Amino acid sequence: MTQPVTPDLTNAGMDVTELAVGAKDVIASTAERFTSVIEGLLQHLSLENVLMQIAAVFVSMAIGYVISRRINTLVDRVLPGEDVRGLGAYARRALVAFTHNVSFSFISGSLLALIVYCIVKIFEFAPQSMVIARVCYNILYAFALLSLLMAFLQGGIGLRMITPGVRRIVTIIFWVMAVLQFFGILTDIIQYLDTTVIPIGGGSMTVWKLLVAIVSVLLTLGVANWLASLVNQMVEGLENMSENIKVVLKRVVTVIFMVLAVIIALGTVGIDLTILSVFGGAVGVGLGFGLQKIASNYISGFIILLDKSIKIGDLVTVGGFKGRVTEINTRFTVVRNNDGVENIVPNESFVTSAVLNHSYTESTSVQYIDISVAYDADVERALAIMLEEGMRARPRIDTGRRGWAYLDTFGDSGINLRLGFWVKDPVNGVAGLKTAISLAILKRFAEEGIEVPYNQLEVNLRKVDVGEIPVRMKVQSS
Repeated sequence: MTQPVTPDLTNAGMDVTELAVGAKDVIASTAERFTSVIEGLLQHLSLENVLMQIAAVFVSMAIGYVISRRINTLVDRVLPGEDVRGLGAYARRALVAFTHNVSFSFISGSLLALIVYCIVKIFEFAPQSMVIARVCYNILYAFALLSLLMAFLQGGIGLRMITPGVRRIVTIIFWVMAVLQFFGILTDIIQYLDTTVIPIGGGSMTVWKLLVAIVSVLLTLGVANWLASLVNQMVEGLENMSENIKVVLKRVVTVIFMVLAVIIALGTVGIDLTILSVFGGAVGVGLGFGLQKIASNYISGFIILLDKSIKIGDLVTVGGFKGRVTEINTRFTVVRNNDGVENIVPNESFVTSAVLNHSYTESTSVQYIDISVAYDADVERALAIMLEEGMRARPRIDTGRRGWAYLDTFGDSGINLRLGFWVKDPVNGVAGLKTAISLAILKRFAEEGIEVPYNQLEVNLRKVDVGEIPVRMKVQSS
């Protein structure tokens, strides 16, 4: 019978027995430290001491609440509007958020620490007896630090990644570490983790080094994202730059910061950067096969933004879909029509296929209205009325460019006329404008007796030789 093979962890620095003994020692040391700390804290307590500490906690928190409310009210005055962009606006929003996050806890904790110092000096209490106050102001400081940590994670990594579940996990880990640090046990745990070796290849990776490496990577990416956001806000505030160039700059800056963050993080972990050459070769093979279309869309996105053939706000027709360009993303472009329907178009389609851009050179374009009049109507007068109404001063009508009215075709029921006029912003829709002009034309036609015909059908009866047809009539008597 084959014996089970036990992995040999000796080369990793510690065998299974040593790990178990080390863990047992740490647990015993932790329990002993908890017991000694609690006994030391309760040794100097008295009823007068406890009541004074409780009063100090309530007083400091009440004063801290009032002061923080005043400070937050003053700081809110510098908060810019939601539509204000730029680095200055971003800095003011960050200042307001920072103040709201830490003002109450920091001010209350500082006041409580000051009150405890005064109590110890005036009433000559032992510093070890102020355990309740120490716990409270440490909690307040920890809460301020946690608020800053959450703000950094949300600002650096993004709200979509920092979900309520992630915030809950970070909060639990933070408070557990704060409690361990308060009782002086965190150092022992770190030393134990730093001596526990993970058997990966021939290296000496410990559990603590692995945890530090993961945190370093996350923090580096968060800082890179935050710096990219700062630069993006500065680019957004540049008024003399086109929207396409702004988008290109923001994406290039983000990519550069992320690449630098990955390189720095890998160096912190201790991974040899020459491995990136092998990884780059694998990525190149992947791009040549499965990722070819995705890479094409990414490259096409930068081409569109740089050559300005398609801009945000342009009215385009692509694949039979007409609408306004609302977003130009890295992989696709969003085209939205006046009905609210959005078409997700791959960027490659704008480069490899024909696209109608109705506002490439200028936003003004021609719109048409078709109408029929009877054959016996005054066609010249009808054309004059149509041109007058098309050139009448109305919002969004470009009266500086003359329109035209002409006879289009001879229809079955009437003469088909067409009016052409210039609209300044067709991207906002022309249905209401066409309706107003059509109603005005119909009213003028009715006033001047110009008929808009119904569909007519003429039936000609010709003589047909069919011989005599007998007809029998039946008369009923009443």
